[in-house]
Amino acid sequence: MQNRSCVLFAILLCLTASMSWGAETEVDETDLVPRMDILYKKFSTEAFTGFVVKYYDDGQMKTKSEYKDGLEVKVYEQYYENGQAEFTGTLKDGLRDGLWEFNYENGQLLRKVVYKKNEWEGLVETYRETGQLLSKGDYKAGKENGVWEYYKESNDLEYRAHYTIGVKDGLWEQYHDNGQLRMLGNWKAGNMDGVWNYYHENGQLKRTVGWIDGKQDGPEESYFENGQLNFKVAWQNDDKEGLEEVYYQNGDVKYKVAYEAGKKYGPEVSYYQNGKINMKLSWIEDHKDGISEEYYENGQLKIREVWANQVKNGLEEIYYASGQLQHRVTWKEGYKNGTEEKFYANGQPKLTGTWALKTKNGPWAEFRENGQLVLTGVYRGGQKDGRWKEYYQNSQLKNNSMFDKGKKQGLFLAYYRNGKLSMKGNYTADKRSGKWEFHRESGTFDRVEIFEDS
Repeated sequence: MQNRSCVLFAILLCLTASMSWGAETEVDETDLVPRMDILYKKFSTEAFTGFVVKYYDDGQMKTKSEYKDGLEVKVYEQYYENGQAEFTGTLKDGLRDGLWEFNYENGQLLRKVVYKKNEWEGLVETYRETGQLLSKGDYKAGKENGVWEYYKESNDLEYRAHYTIGVKDGLWEQYHDNGQLRMLGNWKAGNMDGVWNYYHENGQLKRTVGWIDGKQDGPEESYFENGQLNFKVAWQNDDKEGLEEVYYQNGDVKYKVAYEAGKKYGPEVSYYQNGKINMKLSWIEDHKDGISEEYYENGQLKIREVWANQVKNGLEEIYYASGQLQHRVTWKEGYKNGTEEKFYANGQPKLTGTWALKTKNGPWAEFRENGQLVLTGVYRGGQKDGRWKEYYQNSQLKNNSMFDKGKKQGLFLAYYRNGKLSMKGNYTADKRSGKWEFHRESGTFDRVEIFEDS
């Protein structure tokens, strides 16, 4: 009897020990401390083995991960505040390894992916929050590989692509919402290669482009939905070469210009849809050269300018649609030179001035649309110099100033609209100085102020 009791006690002791050893320790991260990248329980010299959990402020579990000998080794779980799993997966030697699932906050699956040493490997599927498949394809060594497919919300195929270890390689195709082919072309080692075709929703060819190792080469053409040619040009080693032609939908020419090694050469003429000339000019190595003219749709000249050596050189004139001159100025080697004039649509002068040595230089005047003078004076070397006068709309003098090298200097007089003196004083280097008199609009004296010279 005594022997039997001993045996029962031994069995019970073993079971108790077994249960104790098999129990999984679960602790809050705040009860652990890292030492040399190894996790320990506080006040312990033994590396931690068990589960580590983190919590939101409301007590809801945020993350859970398994450790062995102080290292994260196996299960990893992370949760949204609402309790739904954000993602779950397994670890091996501290690295993601095996199946991982990622979820939306509503619990719907976002993505399924297999990891191998922290890199995606094998089939990857991604879903919309509605549960519909968004994309699927394979990974190899952490990079896209093989066929990848992407889907619309209608579950129809949006496009299909081919990769070779992260590099675009092979056929690419994309589709319109109505299922018609939108684009079809080929990639070769990460470069567009061969003929790429693009299509309208009605299935009509929209554009065709030739490529060789990532560079445009061969004819490029685009078409309207009715099949009418819209544009065509040839390419050679990524440069336009030869005549470029653009057409309206009715087949009429919109413009034509020639290219040599990617640069415009020779005449260019563009047309409005009514057949009238829009613009005509000439090019040398992609730069305007000679006379350039632009027209209104009614056939009236809009702008005429002259170009030489990549800059304006000669008379420039701008016109209103009525044919009335709007602006006229002469250019010399890219800078205004000589008289500049601007006009209102009624033909009245708006501005007249003189340029020399790249700056305003000489008499200057501005006018209102009724012909009344706004201001008048002289520029020297781009700065106001000498007497300048400004006028009210009733032609009454507003102020009378003296300038020296762009700064007010000397006597200054200002007037009310009724012609009465408003203020009188002197400027020194653009600052008031000395005695200044101020008067009321009635003409009576108001006050005197003294300004110290700085």
